[in-house]
Amino acid sequence: MATPGNHRPLPVNSTKTVKPVAKPSGTADSSAELAYWNSIKNSTNKAEFQSYLNTFKTGVFRELAKVRIKTLE
Repeated sequence: MATPGNHRPLPVNSTKTVKPVAKPSGTADSSAELAYWNSIKNSTNKAEFQSYLNTFKTGVFRELAKVRIKTLE
């Protein structure tokens, strides 16, 4: 019997295990990163963008932060 969305529940005595999806090593929580970025994105202080780069080493906004630092130099 399928559930809504055509998903089939595992039987109660199933031996299958579900592995949690791990975050890539060295990344911070994406909601924290977005909040941080939103707090600095309009800044004219290059130290704030450098702090973003130091905090979020593989951040989504990494290249934008680098560009902003160059434009503020």
